[in-house]
Amino acid sequence: MRDITKELRSYVAQSGAATLTELVNVARVAELAAPGEVSSQVDTTMIGQVLNEITASRRVAEKNATDLQRLTARFEATTVGSIDRPESPATRRRVTFSIVIFS
Repeated sequence: MRDITKELRSYVAQSGAATLTELVNVARVAELAAPGEVSSQVDTTMIGQVLNEITASRRVAEKNATDLQRLTARFEATTVGSIDRPESPATRRRVTFSIVIFS
């Protein structure tokens, strides 16, 4: 118990470990769970990276939402009307047969 830090001693003492092996295992778990200098730096770096990615994703999502709103407004403003075309000669076609007799 001498090599364990003050913060971890109370945890290990309250764990109720009955054997030396259990006590060592509890102490190891406590050391891994406690934030140390190296692990807190790594965690801070990882948290910073995750926050940067979330911020970038949010910016992209906001831009996409703005673009979608703009396109929706353009689509809703566009009207489609019927086109009145004069009757084309193709629609008035009639099929005629001429009989040619060759002698």
